[in-house]
Amino acid sequence: MTIHEEAHLTLSNYDVARGARMASYDELGLLPVPASTETWHPVPYQTLVTLAKEVLGNTLPGDYELIDEGFILAQHGNQLFGALTYKSATLNLPFACGLRGSYNRTLAEAVCLGGRVSVCSNLMFSGLLRVVRKSTRNVIAGLQDMLYEAARQAAGQHIALVGDVETLYRASLTDTRAFEIMGRAYGEGLVSDRQLPIVKKEWLTPTFADFSGRTQWSLYNAFTMGLKSTHPSDMMERLTALHKFFTGRSDGR
Repeated sequence: MTIHEEAHLTLSNYDVARGARMASYDELGLLPVPASTETWHPVPYQTLVTLAKEVLGNTLPGDYELIDEGFILAQHGNQLFGALTYKSATLNLPFACGLRGSYNRTLAEAVCLGGRVSVCSNLMFSGLLRVVRKSTRNVIAGLQDMLYEAARQAAGQHIALVGDVETLYRASLTDTRAFEIMGRAYGEGLVSDRQLPIVKKEWLTPTFADFSGRTQWSLYNAFTMGLKSTHPSDMMERLTALHKFFTGRSDGR
């Protein structure tokens, strides 16, 4: 059971033309941090990232470890967008964290958590849970408290997601039944006419060998591959709808 590419970090050509670029963690510490004012206290980019890593390291269940990280500096370093991906060998399901902040007061510090997150340099920012804190006095302490609360909640929901995945993984599926599900999903507007052929292709000839088994979990992944062409601003809503569709759940987990 494997999910691929759970933390989506998107850098558009338009943003590149306006001074956006990929950056390493070390580069984040080289940028000068603006001076604080009475009403605004910027959070250093490395501090925001380190805080998120510390909270998640102390909160995520089991043996989750950080396996990947990526950062975008936009508006010539005045905005930060980042994504962290964690993986557990035991639970075998990634956990993702998206971050953003700014040195020019255009963005409040924010973190989103979940099995999937999307972070784009055009300000789109989505995930299972979001934590946002204004850059006022004691911003770091306040952000840390909010992060711990959100991380504990997200970790609980993530365990439930693992249970869902295990159920789907054990459920066998024939081609005939898979095609019926595809038709129903198309009829209910879950996938578009352009995405449906991708779902069919991924079911018949999966890109990843992990999904060669004829199970509901393999079909679920075929749908996530098909949905990759969805606009980032709509991605989380579509993925949530997909999860409800496969689990028959209406609580949004």
